[in-house]
Amino acid sequence: MLAGRTVPLLLVAAFVLAVCHDAPTDADLGSPLASISDAVHGANGNAHFYFLPPMVPNPTPTGTFDGTQSPVIAICEWANEDCVGDPLAEFTTGTTGGAIQVDLVAESYGVPWHAGDYDLDVNAVYRISVLVGVQELGHADVQPASNG
Repeated sequence: MLAGRTVPLLLVAAFVLAVCHDAPTDADLGSPLASISDAVHGANGNAHFYFLPPMVPNPTPTGTFDGTQSPVIAICEWANEDCVGDPLAEFTTGTTGGAIQVDLVAESYGVPWHAGDYDLDVNAVYRISVLVGVQELGHADVQPASNG
């Protein structure tokens, strides 16, 4: 759920994440703008998963990056603690234009989500979930803005 704030959703938003081994260090990055669950945000976040800028400030991950994972990023409208209907977008690793790309130098996974290609409701909340298999590594709840 949103914590009484909205997060502008750019027409082309890049979602970048890192999957590491070992527990993170305690980094005080301030309050998230929306419900975010990863190693830094949220009490139930996966200790080896980090959202990265531009979604959040740069974390200080520890451990060794694992570029062998095959995450899935699913985006759905979120209401009453559940997805409303089928996902609006789903990204997997691969070579197609919208696929999740692994950057071994930057030690991150990333995908461009062209939010302008979707009929998003500025009054709705959307959940971005990152999964490996059936395990959720993290999520972020966002609300688009009409001036994004």
